[in-house]
Order: sequence, then C-alpha cells, then structure tokens
Amino acid sequence: MGIDEINAMGAGIACGGLEIESIVRKGSVVLCDSVTFPIEKVFVEFEDEDLAVSFEECVKDGTARIVLDEDTSINAAPKELQEEYELALVSGDEERLEGVLTVLWEEYGIHGENPPSEKHPVLSTLQSCTMMA
Repeated sequence: MGIDEINAMGAGIACGGLEIESIVRKGSVVLCDSVTFPIEKVFVEFEDEDLAVSFEECVKDGTARIVLDEDTSINAAPKELQEEYELALVSGDEERLEGVLTVLWEEYGIHGENPPSEKHPVLSTLQSCTMMA
C-alpha cells in the first residue's frame, strides 16, 4: 500500500513514495498511517464518500496521489481588490493596474492576469500530514 505523491506546496508539503502501513476510511474521511519518514499520518477529507472510496482503493494499489492546486487567479482576491482590478482594466490606466497587480502579488500571492482555473478539486481538504521530528 502506498501514496505515490503528495504535493501541497501552499502548505509546504511535497513528497513521494509513501509506504502506508494501515488505512481507515469513515464516510468521506481517510486516515493513513505511514512508515515513510518524515510523514507519520495523512488525514484527508473528500467532497463525497465515493471519492474517499476511490482514494482508499488507490492507496491499496499504491497509485494514490494527492495534488492540491491553489487558486491564484483574481477570484481568490478579496472582493474590494477584485473590483479595483476590474476598474483599472476598464479605465486602461496602466499605472493603476500595475499598482493593483503588485498588491495582489505581494499581499496575497495572486496573479491577477491568470484566468480562473477550470479544475474542480476532488479534495475537500487535506486535514493534516503529521511529520515526525
């Protein structure tokens, strides 16, 4: 049993080849105990139970992957900045637009010019990855 890859860069987690000792699923939640250093436990909550069952089967086959894509589009910005961005675009004021883009990037890690992602996350949340010291 195993998890081929965990890639959640926003949370500072990236690793591969986790050997899983045991797995427990209850509803849409899956808990894996790892024997691979430095990850000790992986606790994942899915949007629905069918996805959790599918993930559990993939762990048993050793083909499971957890990849979290963060939304860095304008849609992830606070509403006020989204409006400011739209006004700067419509006005054609390059200096104003550059200022808004700078704030979006420096304060929120958002690329205002990126189109919204078409992907729908399978994962509701990666609750935790407990790392051994």
